[in-house]
Amino acid sequence: MSKRAKKQINRSRVTKLRTKNRSSSQRRVAKGASSKSSIRKKTPRLGKTIYFFGDGKAEGDRTLRDLLGGKGVGLAEMTKAGLPVPPGFTISTKVCTHYYAEGSKSLVAIDSEMNKHLKHLEKASGM
Repeated sequence: MSKRAKKQINRSRVTKLRTKNRSSSQRRVAKGASSKSSIRKKTPRLGKTIYFFGDGKAEGDRTLRDLLGGKGVGLAEMTKAGLPVPPGFTISTKVCTHYYAEGSKSLVAIDSEMNKHLKHLEKASGM
């Protein structure tokens, strides 16, 4: 078998693996569908997107490193350890991923959840 044939086989294997790991909307875009037609009009279910910490309690921990990032996990762990950390909240990486996937547009549901956490933060900080 020639080197060229081997390269083509390897490329097709890599392409199959990449396609297998893509979501259905990514596959449609990869096949040539326009990005607008592949975006769902329904609001995606992102689950819990904002994690509060303060008053010695934190909603996140080190098991959520992929979701909260290093700083978010560090703040949550320091809060749980009793260190003097001012109250706050961490917005998950799912929100960031969705924000960029939608062309820098945020969801109304995320905005309302953020406002709810801002009120909780105001109450916790006494402001």
